[in-house]
Amino acid sequence: MTSRGSLKNFEEVRRRQYAWTHRRMDEYRRYRNQALRLAKTLRKRFYNAKVKHLRQSDSRNWWHQMKWFTEQSKVSQLSGLANSIADGDVSALADMINVSLKRVSDD
Repeated sequence: MTSRGSLKNFEEVRRRQYAWTHRRMDEYRRYRNQALRLAKTLRKRFYNAKVKHLRQSDSRNWWHQMKWFTEQSKVSQLSGLANSIADGDVSALADMINVSLKRVSDD
């Protein structure tokens, strides 16, 4: 998309927000619908440009791109919690969680 097109999109968003703050609901809905259509078009364009061809490529590359796209990191999300509570031992953290859940279910 050209910079002129993105500037036009920015203006539409600005107009939508202006209509919302001034309670011009007909204008707001029109600009909102335009923004939703634009978002749908851009998602399709991104998928066709970045993701669609990966299905035919090697699976390792596909998974790598999907993890990048969904912002999944290689580090466990529980590693920080395990470091602060269980001295970095994830299995000890799992045991602590299980004991806690068992206590709740026993009540």
